Amino acid sequence: MSTNPTDGSTPSPPLPGTDAPPTGLTPLGRAGALLALSLLPFLVARSALALAYGARFSELSALDFAGAFVAGLRFDLAALLPFAIGPLGLLLLPPVARHRPARLVIGWLGFLPLPAFCLLLGGDLFYFGEVQRHMGRELALIAHDMGYLVAMVGEHWLALVVSLLLVGLIGLPWWWLLTREHRDSARPYAIFVLAIALGVLGIRGSLSRKPISAVDAYRSGGFQYGNLCLNGVFTSLRASLKANRAPKNPLERGEAFEALGLDASSAYPIQRAPGARRAGLPEKPNMVVVLLESWDVRFMGCYGAEESCTPRFDAWAKRALVFDNAYAATQRTIGGIQATLTGLPCVPGVPELGHGLEHTNVTRIGKLARDLGYRSFFLQVPRRRSYYLDSVALSLGFEQAYGFEDYPVSPAHAGEFAKWGWDDDGFDFALKRIDELQEPFLVVMLSGTTHSPYARTSQEFELDPHETHGVGGFKNTLRYSDAALGRLREAARERPWDRNTVWIASADHVFRSASDDLRESFRIPFLLDVPGQAPGRRPEVRSQYDILPTLVELLGTQEPSSTYGTSLLGPPPPLALVKLGSVLGAITDQGYLTHTIDARLSTKGLAEAPAAALERRLLAIQRVTTTLVQANRWAP
Repeated sequence: MSTNPTDGSTPSPPLPGTDAPPTGLTPLGRAGALLALSLLPFLVARSALALAYGARFSELSALDFAGAFVAGLRFDLAALLPFAIGPLGLLLLPPVARHRPARLVIGWLGFLPLPAFCLLLGGDLFYFGEVQRHMGRELALIAHDMGYLVAMVGEHWLALVVSLLLVGLIGLPWWWLLTREHRDSARPYAIFVLAIALGVLGIRGSLSRKPISAVDAYRSGGFQYGNLCLNGVFTSLRASLKANRAPKNPLERGEAFEALGLDASSAYPIQRAPGARRAGLPEKPNMVVVLLESWDVRFMGCYGAEESCTPRFDAWAKRALVFDNAYAATQRTIGGIQATLTGLPCVPGVPELGHGLEHTNVTRIGKLARDLGYRSFFLQVPRRRSYYLDSVALSLGFEQAYGFEDYPVSPAHAGEFAKWGWDDDGFDFALKRIDELQEPFLVVMLSGTTHSPYARTSQEFELDPHETHGVGGFKNTLRYSDAALGRLREAARERPWDRNTVWIASADHVFRSASDDLRESFRIPFLLDVPGQAPGRRPEVRSQYDILPTLVELLGTQEPSSTYGTSLLGPPPPLALVKLGSVLGAITDQGYLTHTIDARLSTKGLAEAPAAALERRLLAIQRVTTTLVQANRWAP
């Protein structure tokens, strides 16, 4: 028999001739029960979401519902544990667990976040009814607008009352668990270490190198399933950590829509109906898009470089349509992916793809293709989880997403390490997968070897002193990557399916640029190769935003789509939109303008009248995009 004098209570004496039954709670039992109580608001919110908006989840089977509730625990724990791991971990330690006053103080510290979570989950439930998605960075915006916060509480007072009742219902058993007498357990410090390790895993939500992200909920490609998995606490906190705050746009909402020729009263103002298919295009063509990591026109002979690092691309350019003034959307890979695959502008005030934007409905090119009988896959030469692109691709409807883990590394690279993968091995793998696909197909690839730190390839490409992070290393890997791309293209040319395949090749962004000229900081190689179309050079301004409209037109779908750009097969857009940090830029065939949303930064090559018109259009793009994304009205 054991007693616990430090707990402030005396156990009941045992019956004569018997041992005392174990009484009280072990530290692990107490902490585990408190953790389960902490998860209760998330379970209630998910159940209320399914009941209140059943029509939004009508396509889910009973098995899907059960799977979403189970999978949702990962996101619940990832939202809860950053706040709970400290207090609950301390409750496992004998000095705290045995001392009632310390246990009460630490335990109630662990309770403090729960009222905020309940309120946020209640607000998220009503917010979902308005925009059909969970709250994102709106939490950060509301926190800076007390008037709006008061108005929202007044409008949704019932959610406030129910949330506070839930807090009270949790508080009673919480008090009971903390005041139960203590019972020692074996190996308490080993339990503490194991619990902390599991808690860290719960915060990360994944054993992979990347922690869990909201985009992982949509891996199946279904918004209904993903929305049921997620919770408003997780999405708000993750989006707020990545908040892309923008100054107030001086352009009024109605004026912004008018400037772009859009109907603000339409449910989806940016959505466009399919146009008539242009004559001379192949029927149901295969489509291959290759985004080339950091490729830069300054090192390419077909763009005027005296010393070309890309002879294979230069040769291809003579047989294709080359755009001389094409621009990347941003200076980061994820921005290029967002522009290329979603057509949604990268502007201040809108989260990045993989960090909040995935809650917004966009045109899902993979699904459009699949509905027309296309097979598809996305391959990135780096690891699958890089930029969360495996989940991004699957959420956009691609059937498969591959990465470094999937393709074999050739003996030629034995003993060498490439942090961002090997382009030749990745392209060889892609070619084999394409050969296995039934036509028609849609394939998107992202190279990686030309990302720093630059791997050593072979001596035939090392014409400059190799630098792991310098221009010499970039040029050497660019020569290697060009050879890998050339080998892919020539091998494809020998396949029967290539006779009906459209190729688009572009860079995701430029190699590092120290130029003060906005155009040089964003100008990228851009090539369109359509069977039966004459090669040539095109001088008009283009950008990555024009790739998705081109794919939609080539598909010949009768479904409407929501994209910012215009098809490469038609008239050019009025400007190329670019973003550098929090600065927006607009590039035209005459010059460019940069802006911080609340002030113009610079202009070049433009008189005041056209500069003012361009400024108005740039502000309109930012205002319309943020308005539609926040209301989830970009696409149905």
